[in-house]
Amino acid sequence: MRLNANAIITLSEANTYLGIDDGEGTNDDFLKTLINNVSSEIETFIRGPVVVQSFTETYDGNGRSLLYLRQKPVISLATPDKSDIQHRINPLSGWIDLVPAVTNVLVSESEPFGFSLYCYGFPYGCQNIQIKYKAGYVVVPGEIKTVCTEKVAENFKRSGKGGGRLGLTTISSTTGVGGTGNTGYYSLSKEHMSRLLAFVMPVE
Repeated sequence: MRLNANAIITLSEANTYLGIDDGEGTNDDFLKTLINNVSSEIETFIRGPVVVQSFTETYDGNGRSLLYLRQKPVISLATPDKSDIQHRINPLSGWIDLVPAVTNVLVSESEPFGFSLYCYGFPYGCQNIQIKYKAGYVVVPGEIKTVCTEKVAENFKRSGKGGGRLGLTTISSTTGVGGTGNTGYYSLSKEHMSRLLAFVMPVE
């Protein structure tokens, strides 16, 4: 089993944090599953990729020079090459390069949510723009890595392999006021979510 392209931490980092010295790698596949799941959960919460990944997406042209993209923060065109931004006249026509050079494509450091075109605009249309680009953090913020590592370790320790009950997703406990509360094992805790709030991308 492989780690997904969006994996925030490595298998080695998880093993080190857990203090596992498993020469036979008996926990490797299980830990990779946990890493993949937690990484995807964090991406969903912050509304964007963490690790730099490549995306190919189509958009409606807005007639303006600025187009906001779905994945944030935007790093660059995928190649980069002028063919990374193309348009088409209709759904049956081929894709045509929109600008003559990559120097016409700009990413604002203060607002890295999309591309601006120098002296050009994204033609009006329905699904007539195709963009290939990279988004994510070139250096993954330490706080995000820490949250991912802690959550992976927490899920592992509460599993059958880690000494807990295999398959347990919640545990009930008394609240001290005559009721019970449930603690989720496979969802981000309030503490983890509060630490990730600074990285949540705005909705355009």
